[in-house]
Amino acid sequence: MSSEHTSPACSEAITFHNTASRSPYVIVCEHASSFIPDEYKGLGLPPQAAKEHIGWDIHAMDMATIVAGLLDSPLISAPVSRLVVDLNRPETCQECIPTRSETTSVPGNLSLTLHERENRLSRWHRPFHQGLSTFLEDRIARGIETFLVGIHSFTPVYAGVPRPWAAGVLYRASHLHGETVAQAMEKQSGALVGRNQPYDLWQHSNHTIPFHGDRRGLAAVIVEIRNDLLATTPGLTRWAGITAQALQKSQTCPLPPANRQAKTA
Repeated sequence: MSSEHTSPACSEAITFHNTASRSPYVIVCEHASSFIPDEYKGLGLPPQAAKEHIGWDIHAMDMATIVAGLLDSPLISAPVSRLVVDLNRPETCQECIPTRSETTSVPGNLSLTLHERENRLSRWHRPFHQGLSTFLEDRIARGIETFLVGIHSFTPVYAGVPRPWAAGVLYRASHLHGETVAQAMEKQSGALVGRNQPYDLWQHSNHTIPFHGDRRGLAAVIVEIRNDLLATTPGLTRWAGITAQALQKSQTCPLPPANRQAKTA
């Protein structure tokens, strides 16, 4: 098997960092940016709306960058707001181009033509997931063990309902990895860490983990941190460290079939 590898090219739809790393962890941050291109005219929202949690996962990219640095891992991020297109939703899902986020209507998404919807998907959604797929398949082909980790943040109160968790670990097939990470985070932080909270991946539309992780037999989880805990440098540093150490604890878990093959290739 050839050891040659060309780093994937970044584009307006996907950004790659540290792609030459052979770390087992691949960090993904789909909600990294609040950027809405000028041609979408702010989607009809007030100028600051996209800077709120409806437009992105606040502090998630900062968190992902530190975690990736601690683990010397690749980091793949999206440079566009989830209000333009939510890259962690299947393209057939209504929430992929949201007409409403929490209690906020998104006027620029309310009456899209089929042509306009197709343009959003072909410009942003498909290139991101095609790029991530190609990157993961290349790692598998080169025999690199891979654990896919999504980094997200969540708002302390959603639709008027307080959320008691400091963090959450979300998973479908990777139950053992998810539980190991959650237990380690809980032990290190002394705080409440949800399992499939604040979102349950079995009930909530999600794309990255089932599509890129589970269907390939890769270990795959999402780590969610409450965004107010990441609002200061000490808080961000603390939770990034807790997350990185918890992910490392999961290395003792049995690998899914695709990873077992990669590790012995």
